[in-house]
Amino acid sequence: MDIQGRLDAQRARILAAAIELVATSGYAGCSVHAVAARAGVASGTVYNYFVSKSDLLAEVFHTVVRREVAAVRDASTTCGSVTQRTIAIVETFAERALTSPRL
Repeated sequence: MDIQGRLDAQRARILAAAIELVATSGYAGCSVHAVAARAGVASGTVYNYFVSKSDLLAEVFHTVVRREVAAVRDASTTCGSVTQRTIAIVETFAERALTSPRL
């Protein structure tokens, strides 16, 4: 893996760690120190990728929203009537919201 690949992988690990912490502990449990520890990096390394906790959490929000929109979009493309597709969308959204209420 080249240098850029390693940097991208490290950023992805940091972001994944932050998403896991928000999912399990909420905003309060998602300190930069906790994210760094879960990602296996030093706290300062987090700041190489995100200028602040707010910047990191904004990226968490954008990542999670993109994932949820994709899941609902996929549910909307199922075969069936408009009613069946609407039911699939609502069921997908509700199931995902109940599974990860903090996200």
